[in-house]
Amino acid sequence: MNTAELIVSIVVGLGCCALGMFLGSMPLKRDQITEEQNKYQQLGGLLACGLVVILMLLGMGTASWVAIAALAVGAGVCRIPAVRRMLLAWFPMLKPAEPRSPLRKAKPKKR
Repeated sequence: MNTAELIVSIVVGLGCCALGMFLGSMPLKRDQITEEQNKYQQLGGLLACGLVVILMLLGMGTASWVAIAALAVGAGVCRIPAVRRMLLAWFPMLKPAEPRSPLRKAKPKKR
């Protein structure tokens, strides 16, 4: 492992850990996700996959594994209740959507 790959691994690890925390702090249930959160979640997933693929194509196997591990660690860390409360206080955009009524709207009967 040369110096360039070590530096890339450290930078990618820190960035992917932050990205993993952001993606992991989103609500898991589909009915709790807002439109804005859905867009950010799709963009973050695409960015993470693209980064890993680019690192693999560049021949930086260690950096790609560091990216995958950092994403997993970030997603796991943000599921700790104290960390989750802190993230929700700092970033109100991450709060789950308001619950919708389970009742359907009444439709007029057709005659």
